Amino acid sequence: MTMPEEVLIADARAFLRREVMTQLSNGRSDLFTAFCAWAVPNLENLQLGEIGHRVAAHTGAERAYRDVAVLAFMDARSALPRQEADALANLLVWVSQCSIEVDGAPVGISTDALAMLGIAIAAAAARPTIQPKVVSWINKATNAALQLPGLDPWKRGLMGVSQRIAARDSFQYNDIRDLTCDVALVCSAKGFGQLEEGRLADCQLTVLDSVRSLEPILDVTKSGFQLAALELILRMPRTIRPAHATVEDVAQILSRLEGAFRRWTWEETPKTKRGPARQWHIDHEYHLQNILWFLLYPIFPNLRDEEYLASTGQLQPRSDLCIPYLGLVIEAKFMYPKTTPRQMIEEISADASLYLKAGSGFNSIIPVIWDEQSRIEDHAILRRGLNEIRGVIDSIIISRPAKMSVHLPVDAKQRSRPTRVAPRG
Repeated sequence: MTMPEEVLIADARAFLRREVMTQLSNGRSDLFTAFCAWAVPNLENLQLGEIGHRVAAHTGAERAYRDVAVLAFMDARSALPRQEADALANLLVWVSQCSIEVDGAPVGISTDALAMLGIAIAAAAARPTIQPKVVSWINKATNAALQLPGLDPWKRGLMGVSQRIAARDSFQYNDIRDLTCDVALVCSAKGFGQLEEGRLADCQLTVLDSVRSLEPILDVTKSGFQLAALELILRMPRTIRPAHATVEDVAQILSRLEGAFRRWTWEETPKTKRGPARQWHIDHEYHLQNILWFLLYPIFPNLRDEEYLASTGQLQPRSDLCIPYLGLVIEAKFMYPKTTPRQMIEEISADASLYLKAGSGFNSIIPVIWDEQSRIEDHAILRRGLNEIRGVIDSIIISRPAKMSVHLPVDAKQRSRPTRVAPRG
């Protein structure tokens, strides 16, 4: 992600945390507090011990179906003390005997998807003597809820998930109708259901797109799910999907190329009895261009090479590699021992002015430079200078690996500065 993208996601995270913490500080809902403690990492000062003790003490008319969910989320987060665990078991028996309607009208549980999720989690962990009765009650309550025409889609999906969780069914989220991506990510991370790899990547992108809006969320429970999902995404390795890829994704891939040379074939002695020692030389920018093609084509099948771009007078520039739908040019450069950083900056600046001119269809460029002499002391200033050129998204500088550097020509060694011991990983 570029800095603006990182800043935008950071702003969204701060916005959601502020929304959630405002609700938690008001102390309006023990259920929401217990849910956030279970779903969202690193929330502080939630007073869970006090809440658990108070809810466990409810008896008679004080009891409510939400009490079951409160203790369930707390128990799923960290095992309850004996007294509160006993209270949860008693509440499960009690709730399984509660009516789901009064005079033909559904009671609150029929639309309280968050409470239903908590009760389902408690049912899944309940003793065999309790679990079947609670599952039967959950099925009746959720089926009644699913008949309501005005139920929000994300609540509808959560009700369906709750049925599966309570029954301890193994399932994939493709089977759950109306399930929203934030709910799917949270439940999957907690071990309830499976997200296929493709669906996982799509859910990550959908959540990121939704939180960028920074619009107030009317349902506070929804904000809790969004924050929990966003925190999970920020802790996950980024999954790149070509249909949704950005130029920043390409830069991220290329930035790891230097470390990949740790396994570049450079054999001093044969590895097998019948084969010779192999040394894959990189002698010029055409070799580097081939490496870039090999790296990117499996991910971006519409990658093009040696593409002629819009002409400027009598000059028709030709890019090394480009991804047209991203408006991106990737330029391979070979920095010979006699090439100076200044010359590199001048060449990339000239290329950018030709490739990215108005009407060309391209608006960004990533230069990838092979430094034959491993002048790492120059790289920081060189990269900073390149990144100041208009249209340069990022610049990648790869030093010739140390294992290859001992084979430089004698005259190049004489002019060479100290090389690195190993490539960056």
